[in-house]
Amino acid sequence: MARIVWNPGPLLSEVKTKAAQKMYQTVTVLVNEARRIVPVRTGYLKNSLTCEVTADGRTGFYGSFRPWAGEKSVEYAIYQELGTRKMAPHPYLRPPLETKREEIKRIWSG
Repeated sequence: MARIVWNPGPLLSEVKTKAAQKMYQTVTVLVNEARRIVPVRTGYLKNSLTCEVTADGRTGFYGSFRPWAGEKSVEYAIYQELGTRKMAPHPYLRPPLETKREEIKRIWSG
């Protein structure tokens, strides 16, 4: 009887690399659009928008884009996005998910 041995290591490594690249392209598109539409008074919030892709061997890749200034978050960012009782919302993180939907589909289908 023939014995077949399969070593998926190289294939899995390539898939993880491609997935990380596509995730980075995706969050970059989202950050660039968020920077384009974010309300600007001083530019601090706009300049704080960053993106990162982290790998977790058990569950895959996470892409995030969020307002950070160095190690510190921009405290008022959430109030711009969601508003308060006294201030209307000025969303800039959620809209790119809709406006860039087709571009993101192209990234992942290519």
